[in-house]
Amino acid sequence: MLNLFNLEKQAGKRVQKLIAHLSAAEALEARNARMVLNTTADKVSVHLYDQQRYVKTIQIRDITAFFGLDHDERIVESVQKYLVLLSCENGVDIVHLNVVLCENKGEIGAHVYNGGKHIKQIPTLELFGHFYTND
Repeated sequence: MLNLFNLEKQAGKRVQKLIAHLSAAEALEARNARMVLNTTADKVSVHLYDQQRYVKTIQIRDITAFFGLDHDERIVESVQKYLVLLSCENGVDIVHLNVVLCENKGEIGAHVYNGGKHIKQIPTLELFGHFYTND
C-alpha cells in the first residue's frame, strides 16, 4: 500500500535540500529563503527570495538538474499546465497566481497566493510531481 504521508515527507525533504542548496550559493539562511513560481503569458518563472527581497531567477533547467533529471521542455509545459489548473480551480487570474515554497517550523510547504493573499496550502508532492513527468 502506498503511504502518501511518507511520500509527501520525502518530497518536502528533497525540496528543502534544493532550497538549502540555492540559499548556500547566495549566502542566505535557508530558513528565510522562499521559492516563488508564477507564470506570465506562456513562460514559467521561478524566483528566489530572502524573506521579501528578490535575490535571483532560477532556471527550471537548474531545478531538474538538482533532482538528477534531464531537462525537457515537456516538464516546463507540465508545470505551466499545473499552474493554469491551480489558477482556474481557485478563481485566481493567472497573472496574479504565485506558488510559494518556504520553510515553516522546520517543514517545507507549498502555498497558493492570489497576489499577496494566501489562498491555500497544496501538497509539495503534487507540485514537484510535475518536474518528474514527461506527459
